[in-house]
Amino acid sequence: METKFLIDPGGLRDLADALTDRYDPTVGEDALHRLSDFLTVRVPGRRDDRGKTVPELVGERRYRDAVQQLWPQLIADTYDEPAPAEGFGSADRPVGPFEPPSRRRVLPRYFSDRGELLGILRGLIDTMFGGAAADAGKPTWCEKTPFNLAPNFPAVS
Repeated sequence: METKFLIDPGGLRDLADALTDRYDPTVGEDALHRLSDFLTVRVPGRRDDRGKTVPELVGERRYRDAVQQLWPQLIADTYDEPAPAEGFGSADRPVGPFEPPSRRRVLPRYFSDRGELLGILRGLIDTMFGGAAADAGKPTWCEKTPFNLAPNFPAVS
């Protein structure tokens, strides 16, 4: 099963760029939101031809723990920002009764050393797939998505 979160838009490669070469707090926050969607909604919701999801294949607890342990390593700080008033552009109008008074914002870490970030992302992948391989009595695992293995392709490495 192709997990898609290594090189697809919104995946690990985009995150690596957003937290290093293209760092900007807004770009980084967007990359974290997109990766969160990938890892918590899209990947767990997609089934392979046997009806299994990636979390089921690598171990649901292992998958969940690996994803939960990733975020503190990528986030410098979080804070609540007052939510803008809805409608007509009236920023001075009070928020309605069903709208949140604030929204949670994330300040992503900046990695001046891309290798440090790539080590963190490798750890995520190795925890998921290396652990599943070990559970199956295998000494290693292999990522064989054709596009990820293309020669001279600048994947997350």
